[in-house]
Amino acid sequence: MNPPETIASVADALLTVRLRRSPTGLLQAPLGLRSATEGYAAQHLLVEGLRREGAEIIGFKLGLTDLSAQTLLGHPQPLVGRLLQGAQYWSSDIIPINAFMAPRVEPEIAFIISRTLGDPEMDEAALLRGVGGLVAALEICDSSISGWPSNPWDALADNLCAGGFVMAREPAPATLDLANVLARLKLNGQLRSEGAGSQCMGSPTRACLWLARELARQGTPLRAGDIVLTGALGPMQTVGSGDVIEVEIQGVGGLRCRFV
Repeated sequence: MNPPETIASVADALLTVRLRRSPTGLLQAPLGLRSATEGYAAQHLLVEGLRREGAEIIGFKLGLTDLSAQTLLGHPQPLVGRLLQGAQYWSSDIIPINAFMAPRVEPEIAFIISRTLGDPEMDEAALLRGVGGLVAALEICDSSISGWPSNPWDALADNLCAGGFVMAREPAPATLDLANVLARLKLNGQLRSEGAGSQCMGSPTRACLWLARELARQGTPLRAGDIVLTGALGPMQTVGSGDVIEVEIQGVGGLRCRFV
């Protein structure tokens, strides 16, 4: 186990990279973290540093939602990062590529929370009563680590490589069965990835339910206005200046954005 000062040093280094947003100053992997506990401790310090700089937490993102990947890693639950207000975009936006260091994108479904979800034993019906709607989303992943993290704990410390996210403007009903929805991502008009809702813990709804229960157990429940990105529905794609991304998620909706 690393001493607290080592974890604090990792968090400080990640914060410096995040604030400078310079691809020439990326950290070298691995960072030396050895567990999810250490990853979360470093993430907490990183996010607190970003909050001191004016960032506001507006939701959560899930990673490691593929059940086979959880089994392979020996970590039978997702990983959690924080969403920050300044990193939010909307469909049809033009997104500045220089806001990121090494951006990659992936399609997801976002849940918009409409009430406090404080019961750690809630069932799916109770969860959905607290969801105001679903929207197609595009996560813009971005790494502070050169070549991207070599292990999940480094990614966890770097706030799960949260760079930004794009949301569709029109919500779909929260009652949709998401297990079999198909998500497609096009890059400059060419189909580059597709995946089903079942890839995300069997269903993005189950992923959101896991998070809601977990946060309720911790005494920091999901609240009205929170946004939850429930996990990738297809492989990451690298993007650069001039690229146009289109996402279409069956029954949920679609979005389009351009990077410049």
